[in-house]
Amino acid sequence: PLHVGHLRNQAIGASISRILKFSGYKVITANLLNDRGIHICKSMLAYKKFGSGDSPTKSGKKPDHLIGDYYVLYQKKKNKELEKELQMMLLKWEKGDKETRALWKKMNKWWIKGAKQTYKLFGDKFDVWFYESKLYNKAKPIIKKGMRKKVFYRNDDGAVLANLEPELPNKTFLRADGTSIYSTNDLVLTKIKFEKYNLDRAIWVVASEQDLYFKQLFKTFELLGYEWAKNCYHLSYGIVNLPSGRMKSREGTVIDADDLIETIKTLALAEIKKRHPGINEKTAQKRALSIALAAIKYCLVRIDPKNNILFDIDKSIRFEGDTGPYLQYVYARISSILEKSKEKPKIKQLKHELEFQLSKKISQFPDIIKKCETELKPNHLANYLFELTTLFNEYYQKVHIIGSHEEPERLALIKSISIVLKTGLKLLGIDTIKNM
Repeated sequence: PLHVGHLRNQAIGASISRILKFSGYKVITANLLNDRGIHICKSMLAYKKFGSGDSPTKSGKKPDHLIGDYYVLYQKKKNKELEKELQMMLLKWEKGDKETRALWKKMNKWWIKGAKQTYKLFGDKFDVWFYESKLYNKAKPIIKKGMRKKVFYRNDDGAVLANLEPELPNKTFLRADGTSIYSTNDLVLTKIKFEKYNLDRAIWVVASEQDLYFKQLFKTFELLGYEWAKNCYHLSYGIVNLPSGRMKSREGTVIDADDLIETIKTLALAEIKKRHPGINEKTAQKRALSIALAAIKYCLVRIDPKNNILFDIDKSIRFEGDTGPYLQYVYARISSILEKSKEKPKIKQLKHELEFQLSKKISQFPDIIKKCETELKPNHLANYLFELTTLFNEYYQKVHIIGSHEEPERLALIKSISIVLKTGLKLLGIDTIKNM
């Protein structure tokens, strides 16, 4: 199942997509599902041997969570005999074996159904879905072309590799038994993306563990003579660690995305009901989810993408400090002031030093957006919004707004702050709330 590391992928990719659209670019958001391969066969083999007709309905589990359980079970039961069966299952799948394909279709359908529920909950949509299972056998023309140009060569074992040394280590593009791997499929998919969608640029949002892989992939495109090779960019991001250590899917030591969202939502719900005892349940649930998603998304984008993150649930949900809920709270506070006042905002000269600082900060918003667009880093926007709200809070504590002689002008100033804050949070995928 998707875990908190995948959510960082989503938070960064979706926010950059929104920022680029906001800047005037036409953006096509795409998701590639690695829905075949040796890792998929691990779940399939464990289910086949130990599943006994298990299903999401029988187990009462979310379908992708059930698939994840069998992936972990394979790792626990793994031995040399199982590894041989695993490789045989992959070969059978690629040859179209009916029984293997039937099991794959059933389990694949379960996983995709569950994953799409999580994507929807997190607020993400994609324009295009690519499936590795539809690409795995389409690389032969490219491989042949590469063999003729001596970009590829066959080693003593029979595997096909890209000849990248001494600049980079050589990279396998086809296993000795002829089965495909990620790189095989990326050869096909990248060509499809540039030619079908007439791209000026392709951006891969993938964790830093694959930094070398993308250097090898892009270099291979260049050697193959594809002009668009120079327009490929890997938006690399660091891994997400827990206070207890690094997450590992194969050991089951992960925070599932669904569980994380539910945990933080429960914490937010308790706080909402404490502050508003008579609140309508439907309103409370909706508000709690919005706060939970703000906590998660902001925590995942506020750090430079290249840096690793230590995800602390308790810190992320706080209503004060550098958090998503804090930014939502400031927006709600400004909304409350604007609603309470009987005056209309009116733009006039303001004289307080903090008003000058706030005006200057507001004017920097376009430059921050440009910086995010150029560097493909949403943390610049997140940091800017925190600085803006911190400055507002200082202003709120030191300057009287409602009832002052400058009330209309000060209302105009804080309304400008709320517009920038709402726009910025929307670009990060975070909802604004008028009542916290």
